[in-house]
Amino acid sequence: MHPSIEETILKRADALCTLHRYEEAIAETQKVLALSPQHRIALGIQGQCLIRSERYNEALEVAQKLRAAEPEWAYAHYVYGFVQAKLHKLVQAEASLRKALQLDTDYPDCYGCLSIVLYNQNRLDEAFSVARTGLSFDPRHKDCLNALALVFSNRNEKAKLIQTTTYLLQVGTEKESVYYNVGLAFKNIGEPQIAIRYFQEALRLDPQNKQAQSELGGAIAQTFPVYSTLHKYVRKSEYYTSDYVQERFKQKVKSLCIKYRINLILAKSLSLLLLLLAGLLVVITILPLMLVAVLYLLSGFAAYVHTYYTHRWLFPKEDVQRFVYTIAGAFAIILFLILSNWINAHTH
Repeated sequence: MHPSIEETILKRADALCTLHRYEEAIAETQKVLALSPQHRIALGIQGQCLIRSERYNEALEVAQKLRAAEPEWAYAHYVYGFVQAKLHKLVQAEASLRKALQLDTDYPDCYGCLSIVLYNQNRLDEAFSVARTGLSFDPRHKDCLNALALVFSNRNEKAKLIQTTTYLLQVGTEKESVYYNVGLAFKNIGEPQIAIRYFQEALRLDPQNKQAQSELGGAIAQTFPVYSTLHKYVRKSEYYTSDYVQERFKQKVKSLCIKYRINLILAKSLSLLLLLLAGLLVVITILPLMLVAVLYLLSGFAAYVHTYYTHRWLFPKEDVQRFVYTIAGAFAIILFLILSNWINAHTH
């Protein structure tokens, strides 16, 4: 292909990507990639289109090709790490982003993404340090400021959080994502009323933002006292079952087995035995647990109903039906267990 024709095609693809016409942009890049499969600009534009349309698995394949074609290009490793982070592959994302920073230390976007990855692994001090390094290159960088805000919210440093989010709102260019991030920070420190305002503003600018829709529902649910109290423990359990924590746990178990020459099958058997004992304890204390579960479901259901009637446009009909069926099924199981426990108690 003649260089001038190739350049024209890539300019058109880039313009289409900017206009959110992703399928057309990808079709244009395919014309160049058909003749030059490792063309880095074409792969880069195609990757951006897939990322923006949230087709992350396809974007990961393109990022792999880009990294293979340009192993010494920091951007290739950054895109690869960014997509891995979107797929919640946090350990792999961290390795890719650190590789990008080895190749180019002056890379605020990479520092911003890495700080968020570290924050999601609950490594707050490292996230704070990386974000500050990124801000030394670009004091107005949105992702680095967002990472600082999240760290401050996690540490419950309200004054610093307000200062950071105020500055973030002043300098942020992509206002819908800035409002979302500020709302998330206030939700994390237990200020749901403030968070609701920011999530609503984010949705006013981008009504299709699924993350803002979900977090708005969660913030409204936080205003219900019983639900918010129990929700703290649910969020903690989510962290302890995250991919990162599970991966670290597996590595720790393997290292202990090697160190003390314990057979891995024996270790798994002991783990299963402990699980069975835990299950037995649950059966013994089934009634109080079921009462807590009923309270949680009732308050959650009340929060959801309130959210639905105040923000009905957030919920497609299918989601509402699925939620109602789930609640009904959960109540049926709980009632069955309570009745079984009551029958057993009165027949002996």
